[in-house]
Amino acid sequence: MPRRYLVHIAPFWVLALILGSLLPGHTKHLLGVSTPYSAARHGRVHWQHRLAHFLSFGSTTGLLLLLTRTRSQDLLVLLGMLLLGLSLEYVQHVLFETEGMEWWDVRDDSYAEGAVYLVGQWRPWRAALVRDP
Repeated sequence: MPRRYLVHIAPFWVLALILGSLLPGHTKHLLGVSTPYSAARHGRVHWQHRLAHFLSFGSTTGLLLLLTRTRSQDLLVLLGMLLLGLSLEYVQHVLFETEGMEWWDVRDDSYAEGAVYLVGQWRPWRAALVRDP
């Protein structure tokens, strides 16, 4: 895919991630990806919830890494995504007045971002996915 398309897709992708993360809990429950705080606090996070975090934050990190050209830009993407995940969880805590921060979500986001970052350091996959004029 040409880089110029990815540059136009990325802002909407990130916006969708942010808006999806800030959906009220009952809406996420209807989608099958929410876990009640009390259950999650005791280690009972549904696999669908964890998978949603892995896919959403991992794919966003991957998309942004496809746009970078240097290792320092890669690190900035990783740092930015880590901070975005942490910020979104804090905003959810404040907006929805949960009992506490959902640290297991921050953990899952970080695992996904880190894994995609490590895979992204292998440059040939980028050349196969992105055409750069």
